[in-house]
Amino acid sequence: MGFADWPAGPAAAQRSGDASHPGHDHAVQFYESPEYLSAVVADFVIDGLARGDSAVIIATGKHAADFSRALRDRGVDVEAVRKAARLTLLPASETLSRFMTAAVPDTRAFDSFIGKVINRARRASTSGAVRAYGEMVDVLWRVGNREGAIALEQLWNGLEHRGAFSLLCAYSLKRFSHANDFEQFRRICDQHSRVLPSENFSTRDEAGRMLEVALLQQRAKALESELADRAALTEELRQTAQRERESRSIAERERLEAERARAEAEAARRVAEEANRAKGDFLAVMSHELRTPLNAIGGYTELIELGIHGPVTPEQREALDRVQRSKRLLLGLINQVLNYARIETGAVRYEMGDVVLDEVLVNCGSIIAPQLRAQGLAFRYSGCDKWLTVRADQEKLEQVILNLLANAVKFTERGGTVSVDVDATPSHATIRVRDTGIGIARDRLGLIFDPFVQVDAQYTRTRDGVGLGLAISRDLTSGMDGELTVSSEVGKGSEFAVTLRR
Repeated sequence: MGFADWPAGPAAAQRSGDASHPGHDHAVQFYESPEYLSAVVADFVIDGLARGDSAVIIATGKHAADFSRALRDRGVDVEAVRKAARLTLLPASETLSRFMTAAVPDTRAFDSFIGKVINRARRASTSGAVRAYGEMVDVLWRVGNREGAIALEQLWNGLEHRGAFSLLCAYSLKRFSHANDFEQFRRICDQHSRVLPSENFSTRDEAGRMLEVALLQQRAKALESELADRAALTEELRQTAQRERESRSIAERERLEAERARAEAEAARRVAEEANRAKGDFLAVMSHELRTPLNAIGGYTELIELGIHGPVTPEQREALDRVQRSKRLLLGLINQVLNYARIETGAVRYEMGDVVLDEVLVNCGSIIAPQLRAQGLAFRYSGCDKWLTVRADQEKLEQVILNLLANAVKFTERGGTVSVDVDATPSHATIRVRDTGIGIARDRLGLIFDPFVQVDAQYTRTRDGVGLGLAISRDLTSGMDGELTVSSEVGKGSEFAVTLRR
């Protein structure tokens, strides 16, 4: 089926019914191969020449040569019809330059130049009609000037007033090979009264065309589904990207909040350390200031006891003895506060070495013996390997054991028992100090190693001390890379365990 045999579309039918513009037609041919285009243009021109029409071809150099060859192959004397002005050949790019201003065709320049070409061709025709083929729009489309191509199509349509006139435009289908070219393809088709499909459809018989229509419908549906899927995927990707941005934003906020929290915690830690140092400094200064008058009290009391200031009666000596005991007790409390302050401020130094454990425990037992007798308590030390050693500072270890023994004596009623046992493994040794005293409530076990805390408020009024012995013992044990733990049951007694490396 050639151009002349193709049925007119709705736009052509609408125009053919317009008596003021008889014979005007504007068709578009889509093609895939230049050979097919040459055949279509040759048929279009030959049919017009046979009817007495003149023809105008505006094409690129290669296509113009192909069209001339196809006309000669069909028996047309190209030179003769050109000489008779029945056939006009114009170069597409040069013709565009006559009326294009930047990227837009100028209406007045187009009407002036193209109008003269059409009028000259009409004067040479015997039928008064002109046929024109133009691919200037395809040239514009190929370089990406799509709006310019649409505007040029509209200018061609504006030539209706020049009488009987048929125009054929052509576009390569490869210009519309992407799914998103659909709307632009539709705009091109809307500018024409007839749309001529490519050779894959036009050259088939009726059955082949129906098959191609069915296949095209299926492809269209598949394309629509694919476009819908792509749109859904694009939306999903957009939402995913949005969620990722929000997630990053949340993560960034959380990071900033975490950094702020760390900064606040660090500031609070520094404040707490400063306050702790201030407290330690205060306790250390106060302890030194209190020890000075206490030593003076003790010294003058001893001078009076020696009779330096005259004879001392038995009643006076008993009073002086009470003063000395009270002084020693208060001095012991002050020493505890001073030791704790030193530990808190990091002023304690450890002389670590291999310490014979049995010697330490025997020595501690002899030191605590007077307190045990005064309290009416039994003492039991089960003994250990004479060569068993632990890694410790001997002076600090003795202080820890004495604190634990003194604590056991303090909270065990008369007639009770205080015992010391040792367990050893290849890597560690554990010293267990047990008593049959009042015991410690479960909810107090977590507090007894805190400074200035005692087992039970009712005993703070009858037992000496300020609640620093266990806090000091824990810190000293930790400083020797050891561990101090406790287990207890109210009414049955307590067990403190000191574990050190061997």
